[in-house]
Amino acid sequence: MSEITLPTEDFVPEIGGIPKDFSMIVFGPPKVGKTTFGASWPKSLLLECESGGAKYVKSRKMDLSSLGELRKVWNLLKTDTAYENVVLDSLDRVAQWIEDEICAEMGLKNIMDAKKGERHGAQWGEYVQRVLMFLEGWKSLGKRLILLAHTKKAETDGQGLVISPKTINLYGQTASRVMAIVENIGHLYAVEGEGGNIQRILSFRAGTHVEAGSRHPLLTDRQIVLPRDGGYQAFAALFDVEQNGAKESKKAKKELAEAR
Repeated sequence: MSEITLPTEDFVPEIGGIPKDFSMIVFGPPKVGKTTFGASWPKSLLLECESGGAKYVKSRKMDLSSLGELRKVWNLLKTDTAYENVVLDSLDRVAQWIEDEICAEMGLKNIMDAKKGERHGAQWGEYVQRVLMFLEGWKSLGKRLILLAHTKKAETDGQGLVISPKTINLYGQTASRVMAIVENIGHLYAVEGEGGNIQRILSFRAGTHVEAGSRHPLLTDRQIVLPRDGGYQAFAALFDVEQNGAKESKKAKKELAEAR
């Protein structure tokens, strides 16, 4: 075994361009443009798990209807060199397939039940582990991974005040664990501007009423206005350190080093 020594200098990573091991969840309400944004990434494969979800979106896509088909695609991508980006639409649909698989194996009508004679809640531990294993497996492909998801409906109290923030549409503990291993969480929503024009905003700002954020200094607390068609160019421009200037690059490097 080689000798182990403690570090004596700060690690300062290179910043410039979207990292090759980039992973991101983009969540938002239906029809806001999540699929269009994901499909706009160059050299991307769109894995469409929502029936008809990409019917009018120009993309290199595969329509899938089961975990079995998704696993076969994963095996093909292990040796693929053509695709740099994989877009999964949607994460909550895949989680539903995992839920159905567990229920079938345990003889449950739904995941809220407990099989007679078994410890109540055993299915939940299995569910969390399988969702996390699924994500780790897809991240291990060495491609950028963009996971699309729907927004879980925010809960409110009797006075209409938000008591739980908008987040990805997964069960509580599972959502928290997933967001811990995926580095970038973007909330995509639409607002009406002047003259009735609709603006689509991709936000990495965490707040009281929304769970979003990023570990990458070029995305932290950023909000991006996406065009109606696509959006990749607007997103990728944030990583163009030449365009943004050497000063911003130096600042980002310092912030990332200080955050570690």
